[in-house]
Amino acid sequence: MDYANLDQGIGRVSYDMVWQEKAQGALLGAAIGDALGWPHERRDGKSSSPKYTVRARVYFQPWYWRAGGRFNRHEEKINAGEYSDDTQLLLATARAIHYGSKWRDSFYYQELPLWLLYERGGGSATKAAAEAWAQGSPPWSSNQSRGSNPGTYFQAGGNGAAMRVLPHVLVPGRAREEVQRDVLVNSIATHGHPRALVGALVYAEAVWHAVHLMPPLGYGAIVDSLLENAKSWYGSYQYLAEIADWWEAANIAYGGQYPQKWSEAVSEMIGLLELIKSELAKGTLANTTEVLARIGCFDRNTKGSGVATVAAAVYLGSQYAADPVTGILEAAYAEGADTDTIASMLGGVLGAIHGIEWLRPEWSSLQDFSYIKQIASITATSISTNEYPAGGIKKWTKKDSSLVIKALGSGSVDHLDLGPLGKAQVHSVVTHISNMRSKTAISWKLVSEHGQTIYIKHFEPSRTQEYKGVGSAPTYESGQNPARRVALLLGELSTYFPPDVQTAEALRFVASVIDAFEDQRPRLGDRVLAAQIRNDKRLWELMQPALACRPRCLKDDQVVKICRTVGSRLYEGIANW
Repeated sequence: MDYANLDQGIGRVSYDMVWQEKAQGALLGAAIGDALGWPHERRDGKSSSPKYTVRARVYFQPWYWRAGGRFNRHEEKINAGEYSDDTQLLLATARAIHYGSKWRDSFYYQELPLWLLYERGGGSATKAAAEAWAQGSPPWSSNQSRGSNPGTYFQAGGNGAAMRVLPHVLVPGRAREEVQRDVLVNSIATHGHPRALVGALVYAEAVWHAVHLMPPLGYGAIVDSLLENAKSWYGSYQYLAEIADWWEAANIAYGGQYPQKWSEAVSEMIGLLELIKSELAKGTLANTTEVLARIGCFDRNTKGSGVATVAAAVYLGSQYAADPVTGILEAAYAEGADTDTIASMLGGVLGAIHGIEWLRPEWSSLQDFSYIKQIASITATSISTNEYPAGGIKKWTKKDSSLVIKALGSGSVDHLDLGPLGKAQVHSVVTHISNMRSKTAISWKLVSEHGQTIYIKHFEPSRTQEYKGVGSAPTYESGQNPARRVALLLGELSTYFPPDVQTAEALRFVASVIDAFEDQRPRLGDRVLAAQIRNDKRLWELMQPALACRPRCLKDDQVVKICRTVGSRLYEGIANW
């Protein structure tokens, strides 16, 4: 496709400003998509068909995450606007590339090992590879005693690589070939299967076209641009052949057939792009859900694939380029798909097209909004802002992580050193209900000196003595409400919940209702809050954040009764009830 470069026809200052806004829009859009989609992601593998059981809402909502796996399962409250591993690794990549040409050392040996300490929802392949780097060994190494299994690593074809490579495209003044090389070098840090690597390469290409094409984009312009350059992807593995030990390990794993497997992945990707092109040609007759299903987004065997996820982001980016808010909600609420990653990657594409002008005011409450905007600006301004130490970067190890946990447990947490994140301070301590009575899940909320929020979680044997960490005994950050009348509510509320609602679901919803009231109370004041609770319309608006935890069989009138009962009993006497 013959397209105009972004800098043609505009001055240098204007070009720099437009590029910076596109970088901000891309990183913020990716994080917003992640935060919107994470509550609706299904990881249990029980569904292989799309389900739209929750009405799409443009604002963020709090929700409860079942974390900890089989042996440390517990429920953790995720506050409205908080993001997952997708955004964490985007930011880790952005920080690393501020070292310029030395970015790889920082990402491999600092960012990935440290990420294990604070990851939220990370994939198994990425965590296994990060464990290897934390012990000083590449995940493709044959040294089985240190880190991941190379055989498993070379079978990792998921989207964990593609979802984090966006910052490489946002560095100004770089040739496409340089971006392609760095994207692949980043990707092999955790994934070895061609599907993962080809997916990352094509996603970077899609963002590249979105950044450089002059608006307004023609319908399907990104897909057309990708297909015009698709033949060049067949030879892109040559960038990896330059990394001798990796290339040797890849050919051992595939019996000398790695180039052939690479070609198969490229052909698969091209086939999906051609499918997208034909569906876009239908215009308004194209059914988004059906197209995502044909791509493989709802099939448990393919929905996390590197190529399928990228194809979904490209399709939605093309379909909704003129209506980005609707597009990101389509992705975030497509329950049964990998909603957080698709919505995150889509947000990156849409932000690269529109900059920051499409972002809704409600999204300014995104976790670390200002920090993400700042790191995007730095990325878009200079290829290198950090001075590379003369003796090389200090590697982050498992021992370093253990020392952090020890310091947190003892309360020695003033200006805690977190390597590439800098100094950090503890803001709160939280405990989580676990299904293992012998263990307690404790997490610390920290904020780095630059403004990134992280949660560090640790499992330890349950104990009855007073906890000696920060402040008093650990408590739910907002679950332990100041109102003391909750216990008196339970008998009355039981008459409003249908018999098929599980006790845990009911309690979770009541807790969310209380949180919603308390979140609005400082802003409204007691008298206004009381008046709005008595008004059906106002009450429904107040309760929107709590509806993310609404039991599915609960009817609207039952919701209103429950919420009004909770509000009237908790605040009785406060505002002349």
